[in-house]
Amino acid sequence: MFRRHSNKSELISEINPYSPVAESFRALRTHIQYAQEQPQHVQVITVTSSIPKEGKTTIAVNLAITYARDQKRVLLIDADLHRPRIHHIFDSNPANGLSQILLKECQWGEAIRKTHIPNLHFIVAGTIPKHPAELLSSDHFDELIEELKQHYDIILFDVPPALVLTDAKLVSAKSDGVILVARAEKTKSHMILKTKIQLEQIKNNVLGVVLNQKRERNRLVLNGYY
Repeated sequence: MFRRHSNKSELISEINPYSPVAESFRALRTHIQYAQEQPQHVQVITVTSSIPKEGKTTIAVNLAITYARDQKRVLLIDADLHRPRIHHIFDSNPANGLSQILLKECQWGEAIRKTHIPNLHFIVAGTIPKHPAELLSSDHFDELIEELKQHYDIILFDVPPALVLTDAKLVSAKSDGVILVARAEKTKSHMILKTKIQLEQIKNNVLGVVLNQKRERNRLVLNGYY
């Protein structure tokens, strides 16, 4: 279990649930719920970005908290097997995570970490493997997702930037929807469009784009598609 309030800047939805930023995450949750004609099918969600340092992990963590506070059973999985960060945010041991599950070195139940937030569990990335893409494209990963879906209402994957590594496409192809994170005044519109096109070419359901770190009002904004 992680230490309470281990990283205040990235756990804003838990630290200050009545802030404008926390409200933006509730709006994002609602958007996901009603963006589809059959919202009950959006159970597995991948959060990615076009390039590094756009805040995708912060978005994934706070969205997970928001779902958990809505009485959903939530599992947050760090599927960034190159530069994982979720263990830092939750101040947790980085060992014994997703890579160990996929390498069949442990069972998924042994890798589950609890938080003090009711309904919210997480799995760290684990030891960095030599060939992450091979693990994420394996049948064992497909089987893992199907089994986890029997135990959780919402499964959120934090993955590497989609324009940098193929891992994002491998995981998102196994998801019901993808959230694309863009950083205000940093991410160019043509990069967002390129990422969206690439994801949709492999039949991904892009739910929308989160504009992160917008200076006006210091809040998150869901703008839909660029």
